[in-house]
Amino acid sequence: MPVFEKKPADRPRFPGEFYIGINPAGAASDPTKAYVAAVADAIEQLARDQVADDSANYPDNLLKDRNAARAAATTVLAADTDEFIAGRNALADTARVRQILGNYAAQIPKFGARPAAKPRFDGDFDVVRVPDHVPTKEEQLFLDAVAAATREMAADKAAESSKEFSQTSVATRHDIRLDIARTLIAAIEKLDGSGRDAAAAAEDAVLLRGRYQARRDRVIRRLFNVKFEKGPGKAVAATQAASLPGSAAGRAEKPGSDDGSGEDAAYAILDIRLLGGLPPPEDKASPEKIDLYGKINKTNTVIRAVCERLDERTSQKSGLALMFEGRNAKPAGQVRKLQAEFLEKLYGVAVIGLERDFVDVAQATLTETRNEFFALEAGRIKGAHSNGLALFAFFGSVVLMTAYAWIWLEFADSSVRYESWLYQHRNFLLAACGAAVGTWASFTVRQVQYTFDDLMMLEDRAIAPSMRILFVVILALATCLLFWTNAINIEIGDLKTKAQFFRESGSVALLIGLFCGLSERALATAIAGRAASFVKGVGGA
Repeated sequence: MPVFEKKPADRPRFPGEFYIGINPAGAASDPTKAYVAAVADAIEQLARDQVADDSANYPDNLLKDRNAARAAATTVLAADTDEFIAGRNALADTARVRQILGNYAAQIPKFGARPAAKPRFDGDFDVVRVPDHVPTKEEQLFLDAVAAATREMAADKAAESSKEFSQTSVATRHDIRLDIARTLIAAIEKLDGSGRDAAAAAEDAVLLRGRYQARRDRVIRRLFNVKFEKGPGKAVAATQAASLPGSAAGRAEKPGSDDGSGEDAAYAILDIRLLGGLPPPEDKASPEKIDLYGKINKTNTVIRAVCERLDERTSQKSGLALMFEGRNAKPAGQVRKLQAEFLEKLYGVAVIGLERDFVDVAQATLTETRNEFFALEAGRIKGAHSNGLALFAFFGSVVLMTAYAWIWLEFADSSVRYESWLYQHRNFLLAACGAAVGTWASFTVRQVQYTFDDLMMLEDRAIAPSMRILFVVILALATCLLFWTNAINIEIGDLKTKAQFFRESGSVALLIGLFCGLSERALATAIAGRAASFVKGVGGA
């Protein structure tokens, strides 16, 4: 019957715990009893460490590594115990047990890291040390190097709050700090407490800090500071007020719901600012960047103008006016979403072309962005403007023809109709009607190749359909007055524009109005030239 017997613990306090039992029927010498006691003491030490670790609230990685070190020591100790029971340690030497326990105590991890309780930057961490471990000189040098690196990264993070760094620069520096912090944490977790790797780790930490400084210094402040921000709708006014003069900024409310209304509406802001006091060569922009900056600013203005007019049209008009002017298929909230989408694209163009030096790529990307917006909105804008002209031309013609019919009927049987001022000037109403219809026809049938920059002109309030028709009608009436007063006369075949022909023939008046409307652009120049000649004549020039 064997004298010794190895058994698993009835209630193991750590994985793999066992004990050696002595058979009462067998005879155990004092040396063998001493070996059994040494194994029992080692098992007890491992159990105490397990209980202490479980209650210490160590970071997961540190606890995991300590458990692994304990499991490895238990496995080696169990193998040595098996050798002893098999009789291959006849002298019951306990030196091997002491060596196993000593290696375990030296190699079990003593350091770890957890997220900082009060983080100073993204990725900041606190170093965790096992309470009963006193750092060696080499380990303390390593810990000091880590602390110096994290202090510098925290100071860099605080400096970025001065808003002298662009959004892209801040994001790049953030990624650099995060990478360095992860590398430092990995180095901390590799320390096993033996002191063998601490000196090399201290040198690596110093080199890592230098590498961080080199990577950080490449992300310098730029002359162009590009930012793109999003936030709650209530912050729009405050953010807009904070915008500096001279900056190229665009704002778009971005909806949180389908219609973009309500408290959850959001905004998007593109802001391009110029920083002063930079060292050469960052203190001056190249001609290519100046040109790109102007194009981005102009593109931003066009997009904002188009989207704001579209938003006003879809949210304020209703009924017949909305039907004729062409309501966009997207709800008003999606209009603001469209604007925010293209502002974000402009942000990307500004980053690669102004902050960085890929101006050619930025120019090509900007062209594609403008073309995309033009393809999406040009047809809608022209259709809306054409429908608006049709609406006001139709109602204007109805009113004018109604007035003309009333005058005709009122004086049809009157012997004094030729003495009536209204009857004498009735054909002016036909000319105005022709001008209104001609204006709509001119815009509709003209095959004009619009460009991106023309979109803002079409959406501008100054040339709203109603004002455009009123403007042409007034110019047409001025032209008719020139014919009426015999200031000018035009003869084309049998067509004559003298006062008597204009007064007696409604067809002549209607045709004159149509011609004025169809040639609206040339009409403005012609009338302005006649007016200038008249004023010069008054002045004796």
